[in-house]
Amino acid sequence: MTCSTYITELECLRLIEDKFSSQKRCILVALSGIDASGKTSLANRIHQELREDGIRSIIVGLDDWHNLAEIRFSALKPAENYYKNAYRFNDLFNKFILPLKRDGNLSISVDLVEPKTNSCQTQAFHLNDIQIILLEGIFLLRSEFMEYYDLSFWIECSVELATKRAITRNQENLAEREILLLYQSIFFPAQKIHLLKDKPLKLADGIILNNS
Repeated sequence: MTCSTYITELECLRLIEDKFSSQKRCILVALSGIDASGKTSLANRIHQELREDGIRSIIVGLDDWHNLAEIRFSALKPAENYYKNAYRFNDLFNKFILPLKRDGNLSISVDLVEPKTNSCQTQAFHLNDIQIILLEGIFLLRSEFMEYYDLSFWIECSVELATKRAITRNQENLAEREILLLYQSIFFPAQKIHLLKDKPLKLADGIILNNS
C-alpha cells in the first residue's frame, strides 16, 4: 500500500498495531523525513505506546550506520556524494535488519561509527522476541528498500523549522555557523536530491505533519 495521505500520529500508531496484529510476525516500519524533522522523537513516542500495549519493539537509528567522514564527505559534488555514501545500507539491512525481521531474534557484534569522533566502536546486540522494528532515518524511502518494509511513513517538516531544530540540538557539536554551512551546502541539498530522485512522499503509507 502506498499513498500520499496525511495522517495523525495516533493513526500511524494504529496502522502499525493493526499490521502487526494481522501479520503475526516481526514487522519492519520505516520512519523517514529530512534531517531534524522529528523522526527520532516520533519513534520514541511510538515505542513507548507499543510497550504500554504489551508489544516488544526496538528503535534502530540510521545514524549509527554512518560511513566514516572520509567516505561520506567529499569536496567533489558534496551533496551527491553524501546522498550516495553517507550510510552503510548493505550492512544495516543484510547483517542486522533483515535477519532480525526474519527471526525476531539476533545476536551479533557490529562496528558502528560515532560521527562526532569519526571513530568505529564495536557494539554487541542480543535481541529476543522483537515484534516490531522501528527504523528511523533519512534516505530510507527509496525504491530498492521498499520491499523490506511492512509500513513506511514520512514526517513532513519545513526546511526552515528543521534548520532551527538542527541548531538547537547541535548533534554535530559545532559552532552555529558551521552547522548552517553543513546543512545548507551538504545535508539539505542531498535530501533535495532524495526528494527529486526517489519521491519518498509517494512511496509512503502515510505522511505525518510535524511543523510545530
